[in-house]
Order: sequence, then structure tokens, then C-alpha cells
Amino acid sequence: MSRKSEAILDLREVSASEHVALALTHYKHLPKGDKLVLQGPSDLTALRAALEREHPGAYSWQILEEEQLVEVELGKLTSHPLPRVVHNTRASRSETDTFNGARWRLDPVDRDLDANVIELAPESSIGEHLGPELDVLIHVISGTGQLHTETGAVDLAAGDVLYLPARSSRGFTASTEGLRYLSVHQRKRTGGLMPTRRKETS
Repeated sequence: MSRKSEAILDLREVSASEHVALALTHYKHLPKGDKLVLQGPSDLTALRAALEREHPGAYSWQILEEEQLVEVELGKLTSHPLPRVVHNTRASRSETDTFNGARWRLDPVDRDLDANVIELAPESSIGEHLGPELDVLIHVISGTGQLHTETGAVDLAAGDVLYLPARSSRGFTASTEGLRYLSVHQRKRTGGLMPTRRKETS
């Protein structure tokens, strides 16, 4: 098999913790239609899983050798990652479910957005806090509750779309039927996900 037009990436001297990131970087800069031959350890399962997460349907994977030296031909089928379904917000939830927190998160590493499906169990809440240094858009998927602001509470119902300006004070309380919503905002490059408590004024 001719390899003149194919790049070869030798992963045998790269640690298992690094070869996935290295291979993904090379794939990202590969022109559409080109192929990359990977020479590596016997187990490339983690790399295949990462490709499925980041580029589903946009790559080809052909095993060339499986004995002493594992070789895989990785082809780039598209110029950019493909649009795809990443979650279904209509997934049913048990009536006895008391889950609180992020039920789903957008997980591709190479992304510009953060998105989460947040669930609050009946009559639970997220205390009032200052939001991050970016705007947040929220879509109420199901349930009812209230959004707490500096001047009062706003009733929430399924279908509502909320705009939370950067650094605005907000808190959430679920009704007896619970509350589930999708939040979307520009990806946070630094800092944690914990809310910042509002400073008390005298």
C-alpha cells in the first residue's frame, strides 16, 4: 500500500495521557480528504472514543495492522465537525426523581459554547448569587418555579426564555412539580462553575 501522500504519526513514544490530544491536534489540521496513519500502542480505544465525541460522522477509521505494531488509517471526511443531535430534552423523568444539578452538559472539547440541562427537584432551589462575566440564555423545558432578582421574583413556566445579563443577581426556586431548564452561554475559559455570592450592602 502506497503511503506517499499520507502523513504518519508515531505514537509509540508518547504517553497514553498525551497521545489522544496529539492525534486530535494533527487531525484538526488535516485537510479534508487527506488521511493520517497512526502508529501506536495496542489500545487506541480512548482515541476512538474522543473522535466519536468531537467529530462523529466526520472521519474514517481503518485498521491496517493489529500485531506487534498497531496501524490505523484515520481519514478526514469533512472540513469541519458535522452538526448533530447532542441531547433530547424531552427525555422522561421519574415522578420520584429528586435529582438536583446538571443532568446533561455539552462536552466537545473544541467548542465556543457551554450548555447544560439543569434539574431542580420539587421545592428545591439555587440560592441568589451573582452570575458570571457573560450573558446567559435559559429556556425552561418543563415544570414551574420562580426566578429571583434584585427587585423581586418572576414566575416561570415551560416554554419561557430568560435573558440573564452578565453579573446580574439571580436565584431559582422550583415549584412542587420541579423545574428543568437549558442554559447556554459563551464558554468559560477560566474560573470555576460555582456561583459568586452577592456582597451584602449596609
